Amino acid sequence: MKKLVVVTARAKLWAEIVSTAIAVFGLVCLFQPFTMSLYSVGGIFLCLGGMVFIITGFIPEGAGLKTVILYSAAVLAVIFGFIGLGILLAPSFLSWMR
Repeated sequence: MKKLVVVTARAKLWAEIVSTAIAVFGLVCLFQPFTMSLYSVGGIFLCLGGMVFIITGFIPEGAGLKTVILYSAAVLAVIFGFIGLGILLAPSFLSWMR
């Protein structure tokens, strides 16, 4: 049975370009002075573009769908783990500053 290759060098390049464009759009939405609804959406686009860019960097070329899913889950687990750790430790760090 032939292995299905999901990630080629070209697909990886395009994923990085698109994720960068999404993150830049999020920054533009955050820094525009016109409407609050674009400001609210900007943070979501910035985080989404950043996560896709980080995940794309870890996935090797020539990887199959199973590898892509495993690497994506591992990277997201690390990101959300550190976010949770920061949320849990922030009160103790703030109490040390007083």
